[in-house]
Amino acid sequence: MRPFLLLVGRYCFVVCCPGQSEDWYTASRLDSLLQVWATMPDDSAKVDRLNNLSWRFKNQNQKEAFRIIRQSFHLASELSYSKGIADASHSLGMLYWYQGNYWQAADYYFKALEIREALDDSLGLARSYNNIGNVYFHQEKYYNALRYYRQSLQLREEIGDSTGLIYSYNNLGDVYQKRKDIEQALQYYETAYGFAERLVNDQGRAFVLHNLGVLSLDQQAYKPAVDY
Repeated sequence: MRPFLLLVGRYCFVVCCPGQSEDWYTASRLDSLLQVWATMPDDSAKVDRLNNLSWRFKNQNQKEAFRIIRQSFHLASELSYSKGIADASHSLGMLYWYQGNYWQAADYYFKALEIREALDDSLGLARSYNNIGNVYFHQEKYYNALRYYRQSLQLREEIGDSTGLIYSYNNLGDVYQKRKDIEQALQYYETAYGFAERLVNDQGRAFVLHNLGVLSLDQQAYKPAVDY
């Protein structure tokens, strides 16, 4: 069982995938998948599969991930497949984000957002709003970050995206922590933890508990920080 990085929101976790062999993400595995999909018809299903493939390889081989997602983007453009273009733009934004190229990431996030607004893609919009909020958070523009995080939260509540709500509430907690509104930050973190508990989402629980610990340390509450 091989550990790999799972990136959620602005952070990453090292997790393990039971049942996956050590060579699941090797170059030979990638080549095999590409050979199979090269025989597929150039349609929207192929675009979606290429998007998913690039995401699976983003931590192990970013160069290949970029190549695959650009292939998906170009095919989606040729097909005038708007959702595929939006998803590929979003993925390109995230790959640039992981490289620390935040301006380029923001450019692709806004491109995806524009298309998703036209499509009324609620789940896609929730993700776009969240990631644009991340950009503003990184720039310490907390008012703008708050505005986009709240838009993401509202959509996730409307569509019942419970897993997404863990991270939306957590991100709002992060903003209020930076603004030194500790009571409000704690309220959002505890709400996020409540969703993680109900879903038995261990990654979400660990994620929020870490931030509760940071919050306690910021308040110089060293004993509670150790407990978290």
